Amino acid sequence: MSASKKLKLDSGEAYGASFSQSFLSEVNAEVQLDIALRERLADTLESRIVWASALKESLKNGAYHFPLPLSLLTEIR
Repeated sequence: MSASKKLKLDSGEAYGASFSQSFLSEVNAEVQLDIALRERLADTLESRIVWASALKESLKNGAYHFPLPLSLLTEIR
């Protein structure tokens, strides 16, 4: 092991276990928050896809009888 790596490891150990536990706890909280946000985003996207698919099918079947812009109709097909 190089002298600089050994020095870094030795100086890190000087802070003790409380620093490590505090750091790990903070990192864990950040990771958990990131996971929760990504799960919420995934749920939102899935529900929007289901809604859009249902809307597409109902428009194809003629369930809605209100004027739609032609550009919207061409995007649906």
